[in-house]
Amino acid sequence: MLHLVLHLLIPILVTLIFYPRYGRAAFIRLMAGMIIDVDHIMANPFYDSERCSINYHLFHTPIPIIIYCALYFVPRLRIFSVGLIIHIILDYLNCLGFPDKFVHNLFA
Repeated sequence: MLHLVLHLLIPILVTLIFYPRYGRAAFIRLMAGMIIDVDHIMANPFYDSERCSINYHLFHTPIPIIIYCALYFVPRLRIFSVGLIIHIILDYLNCLGFPDKFVHNLFA
């Protein structure tokens, strides 16, 4: 559950720290990076909190990830690219058990 909250919280923090003068427009572009979760529609079950998205879902595989990184060098798509990269990093950290296992161990 905390993983899903981070998908909202991190873009808010990135907007406030790195793109304050763009405000809401930057936040919307960062949140647009969540569009890659449309590939979950093809999964069965649709959502599985125990499943690692990286290398499982189509838009979470190496070639699309390389494309997301390349988009960073297109000025008009840079903030959107950052949103995509944030999404992938958060999903990868989730595969490693962060933040849920980390928080559980912290208070155990």
